[in-house]
Amino acid sequence: TVVLPAINGLPWWYFHGEPGPHQGRRLRTLDPAGTMFADLDCRHLLGCVVHVAAEVRAAGEVHHTGGRRLVLGEPDNSASGRLQRVCALLDDAGLEAQPSPRIRLDVWIKLLGNTSFNPVAALTGYLMNQICADEEVLDVIRAMMREGMAVSSHYGYPMPMTPDQRIDMARQLGAAKISMLQDLERRRPLELAPIVGAVIELAELAAIEVPTIRMVNALARGRARALGLA
Repeated sequence: TVVLPAINGLPWWYFHGEPGPHQGRRLRTLDPAGTMFADLDCRHLLGCVVHVAAEVRAAGEVHHTGGRRLVLGEPDNSASGRLQRVCALLDDAGLEAQPSPRIRLDVWIKLLGNTSFNPVAALTGYLMNQICADEEVLDVIRAMMREGMAVSSHYGYPMPMTPDQRIDMARQLGAAKISMLQDLERRRPLELAPIVGAVIELAELAAIEVPTIRMVNALARGRARALGLA
């Protein structure tokens, strides 16, 4: 069976199939007890990066607000037959499935936006277009992205874009309500561990300073605790 985890943040399987000193490493922010690795054999996985905007308005009620693109890739970066077959099936279903030769680079491109925009939206209450229109807030976003790019580069995935080019990608979502703001408004737990905490953990492993990401994470965690969400 092919399993396609369509999730935000750094995936728990990140170091599976990745050669180097961290091969097979488990990150405490993502799989602290090792249950994901124990319960789901990583050989079944295809990586998936979701570029779809949607809003969960009630249990089982999801409203699609923009985008259809899914980026798929093998954890070992191979161009496998199953990758091509799954992409074809998703295309036939009306989505836009794009096979990737370096799925972790695509994870980082999406993650840099999530790491910055998500907690900032939860703290400000801004929609995406409001964040992108506030230059003072964008300065915080840029600082977080620069720090995140230093981490991704250390692990072999330098960003092929500047922070402002990444922000321009986010502008295309228009007035989307970012998922962490949706969760906060509906009093659901915030996805801070896989979206922000994992980047901090990787920075710690590499001895890279990420002061802005740490500060925004602390504020978002405090906001969640104040609302009884953590």
